[in-house]
This record gives sequence, C-alpha cells and structure tokens, in this order.
Amino acid sequence: MTPLNRITVSREKILSNYDSFVEKGGGKEFWPVMKANAYGCGIEQITEILDGKDFEYWVVDSYAETLKIWEKSRKKVLLIGPILRDNYQYIDFKKITLSVQTMGDLEVLGKLNKDIRIHLKVNTGMNRQGFEIEEMEELIKMLKKYPKIEVEGIFSHLADAENEDNSFIEKQEEEFKKVLNILEQNGIRPRWVHLAASAGAFKTKDKRINAVRLGIGLFEGGVRLISTITKARWTKKGEKVSYGGTYTMKEDGWLGVIPVGYYEALDRKLSNRGVVEYKDRYYPIVGNICMNMMMVDFGKTKIAEGEEVEVIGANGANSFKEMAVKCATIDYELMTRLNSSIRREII
Repeated sequence: MTPLNRITVSREKILSNYDSFVEKGGGKEFWPVMKANAYGCGIEQITEILDGKDFEYWVVDSYAETLKIWEKSRKKVLLIGPILRDNYQYIDFKKITLSVQTMGDLEVLGKLNKDIRIHLKVNTGMNRQGFEIEEMEELIKMLKKYPKIEVEGIFSHLADAENEDNSFIEKQEEEFKKVLNILEQNGIRPRWVHLAASAGAFKTKDKRINAVRLGIGLFEGGVRLISTITKARWTKKGEKVSYGGTYTMKEDGWLGVIPVGYYEALDRKLSNRGVVEYKDRYYPIVGNICMNMMMVDFGKTKIAEGEEVEVIGANGANSFKEMAVKCATIDYELMTRLNSSIRREII
C-alpha cells in the first residue's frame, strides 16, 4: 500500500557527508554511529547506503541494533551502550566488540573465559560513563588476570565539542593522554584510539587518535518527511482551529489536514510556530498539533486532497535545525523522534 507519510533518505547526501569527513580527516577512520535507529534516519537504510565504504566498525547502543545491522552487513560492530551482565553469556563475540566501563562488567566478561575484544571507556570530564584515571592500577591488574580479553581500543567522549572555545576539549584530551600513557607504560597499546564525535572530529591533536565516531554530521541534510493532504477545508474568517482554539482564522481560506502529529515526529511546541512546504512556498502550522494530525493555513492557495507536502525538509525553514531553534532544543532530539513506523525509502 502507498503510505500517507514517508521519510526519504538521500543516498547522495549521506555518501557526500561521509566522504567529506574522510577527506578532511588526515587518515583517521570514521565509524558511522547507528544508535537510535541511525538518528531516526533508518538503520537498515543507512547500513545499505554505507556498507560499501572502507571502515572497521559500525557503532551502536544496543545488541538489538547489532542484530539489525548484521542483517545487512558483514562488518564488525562496536557496542557502546550498557548490557545487563546476565546477557553477556548469550552474545556472539566473533563480530562484536564491547565497550567496557566498570570493573564489574570486566570481571563478568573475564569469567566467561572466551576470546573477547573490548574498547575501554574512560571518563575525561563528561562525568557520564567510563573508568576514572584513579582506577587505572586496579584496571590493569584485572586485565592481566583475564588474558583472553583483548583491549583493542580505548575511548572517551567530548562534553563541549560544539563550543568555539576549545579549552575544555584541550583539558579532556590531556586527561585522555594521561590514561593512554599509563596503559602504554604497562604494555597495553590499543589498536584503536577515539575521543571525538562529529563536532570534535578535527579538534583533537594527539596523533595516537586514529578514529572518530561519526554521528549527526553524517545525516545532516539527508532526510525529509513527506506527507499528504487528507482534508481540504474552506474555512471562514474568525473560526477556531484544533484543541483549545489557540488559532483563529484571520480571513477566509483553505485549511489543510496533514496526518502527522507528535506521535510521528512533530514536537507540539511547533503549534502555531512551525511551517510546511507546499509547491516551493512555506505555510504555517496552525492550532495545536494533535497526536496524529496537524492543520496548515494555506490561505487563498488552492489545495487538493491527496497532494503532497514536505513536513520536514533537508534545509530551509522547516529543517530540523530551524525547528530545534523554535522548540528550544537540539536537532538530535527532533531527528530521533522520527517514528520507526514511518516507511523509509532511499532516493
């Protein structure tokens, strides 16, 4: 069946974004971050688009995401999210590498007595996940206790990479270097060293850093949400629109009903503030956005039921970036809200 709503993913734009980072990367590898359904873009679609590129790892948050990638790709997966320790026994470790950030996780994995690749996560100032520098002595003892565990990588995460002032990045990198030096002094030299994501990709200086976790920068401008006018109503001046009557028609005109609401993707804060694009012009979303619907004031522009409108654009006034400003949030949040039930298609 033909859907009322569809998300288009631009193969050309995704590939262009990826290639741009690689070209500027000075030899670093760039690993696509596929968590949260590839930032809402569609994990299956992004895997299909990028699988032909030369990189070591897909990066995911969960084992469920890992399984989805394995349906499309033979590349290895780096799982950076937490896992219940009881579930380690069920994991196939041949194609997966785990992020480890606690002594408890490391001990449970060691007792499995299996060949397991890990990337150690260290805290350098984000204060979210990771081993502390004060734990390095104990950590090294634990690693020597379980020789089947291979420390293939080490990483941290930048907390303020989007700031033009790089002073906090520099502070974090100094902490990261201290950890690297301690490990090297004890004979542990990980093959992969990564500190930055998209925003900090070109801001780190230590030459040992050889990989970047590429997230939002991979997807920017590559996704659109297209919907359909399901009702065209000629509406009189002075009539109220939607729940609470928060919008009053300023003149007689066409009101279009679009089957996209806050369930599908559209933040309710865009009520009476957001816009959609129709035939190269923007028209305002009016009244309160509903669970599965919204209304658009097309004024005197004639509309017809069954015609398409662009609810979220790759750029312009209805892009994720512009909507995020209106919602006082970040584009990441709005992108990841794209409901997984909406059909994705690669164009």
